[in-house]
Amino acid sequence: MANDSLIPNIVVKEKIEEKVRTDNETK
Repeated sequence: MANDSLIPNIVVKEKIEEKVRTDNETK
């Protein structure tokens, strides 16, 4: 996505961690 460069790496990292946490709770 072209907008990725506008998003700070910290925000991306937090979103990924949140997704992983949600996936773990679902299992």
